[in-house]
Amino acid sequence: MWTPQDFPHLVAKTVRDYAALATRWRTDPDFIAATENPEYSAQVIERAIMPLEDAPLTWLDSGVCEMLADTYSDVPAFSPQACMPGDSGTIALEAPFFKVAFTSQMRDQTVLADCDALHWHRIGDKIRISALSRFDGKQHHLSPFRHSCPLHEALAVTVDFDAVRETDADVEYRINGDVKSPGKIYKSGEKIISAMASVWLLLSQPRVMREDSPVVASVRRRRGAPGVQKKRPVRVSVRTLETSPRSGARGGGRKATSRWWVRGHWRQQAWGKNRALRKPVFIAPHTAGSSDGDLDDRPQVQVWRDNRKEN
Repeated sequence: MWTPQDFPHLVAKTVRDYAALATRWRTDPDFIAATENPEYSAQVIERAIMPLEDAPLTWLDSGVCEMLADTYSDVPAFSPQACMPGDSGTIALEAPFFKVAFTSQMRDQTVLADCDALHWHRIGDKIRISALSRFDGKQHHLSPFRHSCPLHEALAVTVDFDAVRETDADVEYRINGDVKSPGKIYKSGEKIISAMASVWLLLSQPRVMREDSPVVASVRRRRGAPGVQKKRPVRVSVRTLETSPRSGARGGGRKATSRWWVRGHWRQQAWGKNRALRKPVFIAPHTAGSSDGDLDDRPQVQVWRDNRKEN
């Protein structure tokens, strides 16, 4: 099941299963004979999955995911240094809102899989961001040895921690892993970066996100000493979009007599030394207009006209 209560157990099982798989790459004669560098294969698995073990867990409900679906592609310039809430974390998406490219085990196809979770961790002056997927309905594209794992790293990118992104600058990134279809892979990389930045920015704005009561679960960690299973309590923070009505007039002329919805949007906020830098701030969907007026929820149509022939 994909719920906040199940999430810690799915992460813990993923870590245990992939740790066992990495061990097989190092010790199983059949695995060792199947590749020229089995140690490298084991290290790839550990680099992708082991950081999940100690990362804080957060669950974003479907309402937040729907809002992100409308706004993540428009996130303004950002720097991880300005908005990253910690050195590592794993964010579950109750309703996946984008897909990422993955190189299939079947004839090297490139398939699109739902991004069910985002994970990041800092490595020196770099940030590694992973898109994790449950591969619902697409398990056949995975190696048979990975079918029992709940989560899989579909794609990962690396960005600089302290680079300030100017408004008109391209975001630089590096794709980790084998590239079979560069166009799809790099397009997915852009989506991962934009989605991760949007989540970071939302988590850093308490007026937008409300933290509900944490979910506590006791999960097994991967084995320490032979025959010993360690357990630890895990807290999952559940975040909910907070939409508070706001008053105001549309324009500065006539007094408003009704209320209307204002869609969520980004604005740039000055910060840093001499307020010379800009940090994106998300303005949650809210109502505006007369505080005692009726809500005008009629459908709206925006008309574009070409008046050049009339002039």
